[in-house]
Amino acid sequence: MNDVQRTRREAFRGQAGGCDIVDAAAPSAVFNPEGLLVTIDVRTLVELVDPLRADPWGVGSISPEQVNAAFREGRLRRDNPAHNVKAVATSDAHAERIAWLIRHGWDRDIDVVQIDVNMHGGIAVNDGNHRVYALAFVGADGPITIDLSGFLDVAETVLDITIPLPVNP
Repeated sequence: MNDVQRTRREAFRGQAGGCDIVDAAAPSAVFNPEGLLVTIDVRTLVELVDPLRADPWGVGSISPEQVNAAFREGRLRRDNPAHNVKAVATSDAHAERIAWLIRHGWDRDIDVVQIDVNMHGGIAVNDGNHRVYALAFVGADGPITIDLSGFLDVAETVLDITIPLPVNP
């Protein structure tokens, strides 16, 4: 890790409230009552879903410049524009949400990112797009927990993990 990445990571640790980015660990997977929780490195997830180029909200990709402008202008959005059915969610509204998350972090209760792997190895983030973008924006590294669904045999290859067989009591 270079000095710029280290500085960004330390700044993110200080700003991220309940989210604690720690040093990378080996990928792991475990079944629990909530589903299949997998721990992978943030950089792996960011590489696979490329949040800086993706368009998960159907408003066009969100540029880092939009997020920086939201910071400069103090436009930080606590609510998720994708969840507000009365308002039109724009790319600027999503940039404001990302800026808010970078500044304030998020609660551990929503720390898990939900992803689905399709039969061709494509990955869709079902819940957590703003958080993944925030992590990519600051150059975070370290482990992140994902709730994995979809084609698990393909996921093992794409994510470079071994998924244990569930144990029946």
